[in-house]
Amino acid sequence: MAMRGNHFSGEYLHTIDDRGRVTLPPVMRSGHENFYILKDTGARYLESVGGSDAGLDMSIDLGWLCLYAPEQFGQFAPVVPEELSFHERTLYGSSFSEPRNVDAQGRIVIPTSYLQYADLEMRGNVTIIGAVSRIELWSPDSLKKHHQRLKLLRRNIP
Repeated sequence: MAMRGNHFSGEYLHTIDDRGRVTLPPVMRSGHENFYILKDTGARYLESVGGSDAGLDMSIDLGWLCLYAPEQFGQFAPVVPEELSFHERTLYGSSFSEPRNVDAQGRIVIPTSYLQYADLEMRGNVTIIGAVSRIELWSPDSLKKHHQRLKLLRRNIP
């Protein structure tokens, strides 16, 4: 399952080609000609739920990439109004100002600096996850570390 209404779901293992292109699963790209690409770390979320207070090593920087359809990209709202400028800088500053097109074969080009940020390699594997409003691109190793960190975090939350 990949897209129900306006929600992405499912997990897929694909390969990045030697030009930095990722083929999106057909059901994820269906109805979408382009996507915005953003960098993400989730570090603010982990800190907000007490990760560092629980003795977890929050210095591990696991980056991943998020793809947003244009209609979803503009619908973000910060949780706290005074964080608006930080939120806007973080969200819009880390993205391409124009959405990246999906080609006729269903591929989207991921810039080299973004691949490096997410610890992804050309001719390497990428885990593609449908995460409701977005598509996440993960290095399989980083995703494994992220799941381990979340498991530790859940054990340490009272």
